[in-house]
Amino acid sequence: MSGNFVEFLIVAVLSLAITFVLFRWLESRAEAESPLLGGTIKYGGALAGFVLVFWLSSYLDRTMFSADAKTTISLDGEYDMLEIDSNRQTSKGSATIRQDEGRTSFDITGEVESTRNPPSISFHTITGIMKERRLVWLYENELGEMGIALGDVQSNRPDRIVVTYGDVLGTDLNEDVQGRLVLTRRKPAPPPPTTP
Repeated sequence: MSGNFVEFLIVAVLSLAITFVLFRWLESRAEAESPLLGGTIKYGGALAGFVLVFWLSSYLDRTMFSADAKTTISLDGEYDMLEIDSNRQTSKGSATIRQDEGRTSFDITGEVESTRNPPSISFHTITGIMKERRLVWLYENELGEMGIALGDVQSNRPDRIVVTYGDVLGTDLNEDVQGRLVLTRRKPAPPPPTTP
């Protein structure tokens, strides 16, 4: 599959999820009118909401998160992680960030200690992108909780990254909808001593 098609699918799925939340759990109404085959078509409800959300998501993807963007920042590596929830409770974990050199997109996978799902719960990236020094990370864990994390990178090869996360309403299972993640890059192991 081409990168453009994958981007299209991601935008479409996110738009569908947002529309579902808006029209399933929130009381929302939408109406729109579009040209079609020389005439016009008028539609309302969830269909109009999906069209509006999809158009907005596509516009943001084209203008803010262009795949052609390049960066000198390298996040690639292994990290120790500390999660600080909204009650200031901490949990330890680990994460791996994969990023092709010069690309603004990245992928994070890892796990964090869990009392609900001992000993740990894994998480992965839906999409991750950098806009200049700003990180935007959409994530999901193995229980289906989804959310967004935002942070800023201070150097081109950061040893420490702090992001603020927030679970999407409706997917949060542990009543902890926001918090912070502190990722600390693991230092490479020293080379073994040489014997004469």
